[in-house]
Amino acid sequence: MTSSRCKRTFAAAILVAAILCTGCDSSSPTVGAGLPITPPSVVAQIQAATPATNERLPVIPQASASECIPLLPEQPIHNDDTARILAYQITLYCGPDGVLLPEFSDGVPLDYSSALQTALYHTGAVLLPIEYSAETGSYTCPAYPDHELFRLFLQQSSPCEFYYRDNAIEKVAELFGDDFLPASQEFLSSHPFTYFSDEEIFAKPMEQPTDESPCPVILSWSESGKFIRVSALMGKTQGAGCPIAVGGVACTAENIESLKAQNPLHSFTFEQQEDGRLVLKGYQVLSFVPKDV
Repeated sequence: MTSSRCKRTFAAAILVAAILCTGCDSSSPTVGAGLPITPPSVVAQIQAATPATNERLPVIPQASASECIPLLPEQPIHNDDTARILAYQITLYCGPDGVLLPEFSDGVPLDYSSALQTALYHTGAVLLPIEYSAETGSYTCPAYPDHELFRLFLQQSSPCEFYYRDNAIEKVAELFGDDFLPASQEFLSSHPFTYFSDEEIFAKPMEQPTDESPCPVILSWSESGKFIRVSALMGKTQGAGCPIAVGGVACTAENIESLKAQNPLHSFTFEQQEDGRLVLKGYQVLSFVPKDV
């Protein structure tokens, strides 16, 4: 494979992060200080894999802790080799008066109360009600203990389908085949997976999805020590071709083609505390692009 083809194949997955908090002070992280969920290895990987895309990344300005800076590119970030939208990069910083939320490209503003009540999937970004603790140096989800955050995220649209597999890499390969390759498999490392039924995780009966249901398809739920990792595809499903089966749904070729064309892969990493709370330690969005365009 040539160098240029590699660049097309492994187009960067731009990390999407939304950090919401109730107030910032001098001990809270500033723009220039860097955020724990944006590790240098990810930045270096993006820079090495797609220099053409990296040149278009917005420059994060320096700011004091008292400023509240919403950062959103005016246009989606493109890669010249593919002429395809890779992802949006959205970062929210908080100030003494709370959180300022940007308007998305379609002009629809987001208000703080709505962000606290729903996990919003829109233009490639997920906003979660997360608070930063200067005392512990971690991001928490105090309003949604235990599995409530997952339930909130997964039930944003109803009815929804769920697909549980014991190996996320094999599932991705099955869905995307030889024509699609992930930009990064860093977070798809091998961990022991545990099977869950929908009744065990979600206090809601599974409903038959429709052709237009924008629902998540859960690829994996892994537990390694005190860490919980969840990966999911998001997008419209071909509901008529996915009859309900034990432990998930039975997807047909039509559904798989829809997944291939529309859905990035989302990965959440949570750390479970002794009191049962889940602390968000990382969030990534993995965009898929075809090898040849």
